[in-house]
Amino acid sequence: MRASPTQCDDLAIGLQELTTALLSADDVEEALRRITDTVPRLLPRCPMAGVRLERAGKAMTALGSEVEVELAKVIRHSDAQGPGQECMRVEEPVLMADTVTERRWGRYPAELLAHGLRTVYAHPLSVNDRVVGALTLYSRVPGLFDSPTQQTVRMTARHTGVLLGAAIQTTEQTRRAAQLRRALECRAAINQAIGVIMVREGCDKDAAFEILRTTSRSTKRKLAEVALGVVATASGGRPRQGRFHE
Repeated sequence: MRASPTQCDDLAIGLQELTTALLSADDVEEALRRITDTVPRLLPRCPMAGVRLERAGKAMTALGSEVEVELAKVIRHSDAQGPGQECMRVEEPVLMADTVTERRWGRYPAELLAHGLRTVYAHPLSVNDRVVGALTLYSRVPGLFDSPTQQTVRMTARHTGVLLGAAIQTTEQTRRAAQLRRALECRAAINQAIGVIMVREGCDKDAAFEILRTTSRSTKRKLAEVALGVVATASGGRPRQGRFHE
């Protein structure tokens, strides 16, 4: 069954909304929350959504704001062994057609059924052709995830993966910029402290640095922390910040 022109237009508008939401997110965690709040509106009967992302050996999970607290506990508790985790492992969509008859995943289907959920559909999320997470959809409507809906989820998941990759890259660039800024500020403080010590002790640059380093070791404080203290004592305030700007 092919989607109608109106359905295609609605999906295009929805994907544009998703693009705007993710590209304006401040970090990856916010991007995940925006995925869970935006994706359900692109699908029939607005299922609930969850996203799991595995990055640098750590897992992050976000659930839509409409997921009740007790249901969220069930989902998070079984997150590492449900359809979402399996779809990441096999790198293919996984359907829990009906929680009433489902026999996989231990007690998980029965726990979802106790909260009124009848079907679950999980689709892997890929960044640069590598599966990094899963988009999982939950519905109280039996049979909601038919072939046309699965196709829509497939398109949405692919688009989401591209946007998530951009969000991850932006977050990483921001983190590196912050590290560089801190490194430059530490270097500026150390240079200022060396100058103070040179004047105070009447020594050259190398000797001043050795005094700073010896103090750092003996007090078990970081070199930059000792430098800040030296400059603060000499000036009665904080050292001047470096001229680095993002």
